[in-house]
Amino acid sequence: MKKLMAVSLLSLISSMTFANTQNNAQPEQQQAKQQPPIAVLRVFDTTNKEPKLLKGNALSRSKKRNLCLFISNVEKLEQNLLAEYFKAPAAMKMNAEGAEIRSSADNKEHLVIFNLPKSALEGDVITQCWQFAKTDPIGTYQLEIQFNETVFKGLSFRILK
Repeated sequence: MKKLMAVSLLSLISSMTFANTQNNAQPEQQQAKQQPPIAVLRVFDTTNKEPKLLKGNALSRSKKRNLCLFISNVEKLEQNLLAEYFKAPAAMKMNAEGAEIRSSADNKEHLVIFNLPKSALEGDVITQCWQFAKTDPIGTYQLEIQFNETVFKGLSFRILK
């Protein structure tokens, strides 16, 4: 699985997905405490220059699709932990540039750990996007995310043919 940070998607999607109705003058920590933390998975068609949001959490490996994670309402520290725990339907190889990867003996479970400086996290929404190759297993994936002390469980997505 190829990992990529979609910086161009961040500005487009954060404005589409997370409407900020709060006063922008409030400090980041106050906003994070006022609203509960949230993590959302979205699928994008990246065939054209401008990504298009698709319905649902299923994506085809044979088409140009990205699966993106958006995390909002969390406090950012000077150094931040982003841990992604993937449970795949079958053995797979995990690639993630700039991350530490720990895989189970059967290669079905992968822990991907990023240490991110605050300067690398632009805006109010943390974004992580993935592309899947034709060699990645078809089926349902379970995903748990940890951003610093906040854990998001119960996320899932499906890879189709």
